Amino acid sequence: MRGLLLMLIPLFATAQTGWVNVEFQADGYGGESTWEIYMVGADSVYAAAGPFVNASYNEQLVVLPVGEYNLVVSDQFGDGICCEFGEGWFGIENTCGVGAFVYDFAQAQITIPFEVLPCPPPLSDCTDPEANNYNPQAYFDLENCQYDVTFRLDLNGPHPSEIDIPEVNGSWNAWCGSCSQMTDDDGDGVWELTASIQQGSYLWKFSADEWEVQELPVGVSESPCFLFDEFGYVNRNLVVDGPLSLPPFCWESCLPCGAVPGCVNPNASNWNPWANFDDGSCSTNGGVDCEEGDTEISVTLVLDNYPSETSFSLENQDVAESIIDVSVGEVSDQIVGIPLVFNTCIAVGSAIEFKLNDTFGDGLGASQWGGQ
Repeated sequence: MRGLLLMLIPLFATAQTGWVNVEFQADGYGGESTWEIYMVGADSVYAAAGPFVNASYNEQLVVLPVGEYNLVVSDQFGDGICCEFGEGWFGIENTCGVGAFVYDFAQAQITIPFEVLPCPPPLSDCTDPEANNYNPQAYFDLENCQYDVTFRLDLNGPHPSEIDIPEVNGSWNAWCGSCSQMTDDDGDGVWELTASIQQGSYLWKFSADEWEVQELPVGVSESPCFLFDEFGYVNRNLVVDGPLSLPPFCWESCLPCGAVPGCVNPNASNWNPWANFDDGSCSTNGGVDCEEGDTEISVTLVLDNYPSETSFSLENQDVAESIIDVSVGEVSDQIVGIPLVFNTCIAVGSAIEFKLNDTFGDGLGASQWGGQ
């Protein structure tokens, strides 16, 4: 993008010119669509694009002499791009008064008039308001945004006893050693460091005392947060695409000290009441997509210490068939205290019956069940 702008600057400097940016999201039949820009009163085409690849997004910056223009968008088949075969759309804008976006183009051709005024070349810089280096004057994103990333290390858990001052080392600071030392201002044993890091993917790790100590975890091949780099060193991985606050990791661990990973949302179908660290596994609909005229039924059970004794069924009495049927022994490996959730669809207005059986005859004790 920087090279493109350098080529454009002489054009802006030598004539009364402006620019527009044309965006085009093709539908499922992009090969039918084209656009052209004409100056009013002239037959020559100043810019054009298409046909397009199916369902592709396209963007083109066009430098134009000051004047009045028409953007003509055409669809060869005559049904436009908006509706039946994909949500296509198009738009034209600049930072000097041009701005038109069309989301309901459903005919053979449409004309959008616009006027180009003298307009300085568009800036490329960080366009994210959440970034430390956000530039509100920028039009194109240079993918150079910098964000605050907070690292935390909990030394209340297992760690090498010789650690004095921990530090964060990564590819963004050239593995510099003590240049990114952590602090524990409140003395709670959780050390912190906040660094401004440019968006991108990085390798990093906790170390201490100018590399006297560093993380060397075992079982890296099965770890979700450690990996080997090209030189055989073990590192953590990090993706920066916005402000980020990492949890207080234990030394050489992907989890906080004492963490039990799982779904911590009690409204989710796979809620784990014993979890204290959200691992992103929560599911709210159980993967059920009901057709029109059906409704979702969710059956939740918390089994007792003898899950192998339990069987249950959900029956549609209107058609005398079982919708859910779990026989004795099928849930024998269910962890005690973790809800067991079954989701299904049934026609609205159906008469249903839930049956729960215990082979030993003592029920579920302190457990509970219910349909939702």
